[in-house]
Amino acid sequence: MSEGEALGKLRRPGEGEVPQESFVKMMHQSSALSRRMRRLEVCRCSVREGGPFRTM
Repeated sequence: MSEGEALGKLRRPGEGEVPQESFVKMMHQSSALSRRMRRLEVCRCSVREGGPFRTM
């Protein structure tokens, strides 16, 4: 099986596969979640180091 065929098989939603729309939605959710986590991390760091403006 060629690489193109394999990719086509992956892209085509079949039995027990995730349709493209829901996959994209999942990706958006996970990126939003990671962004939120990063923001929390930034807040935690700035609190630990006495605020973001003190380091500047």
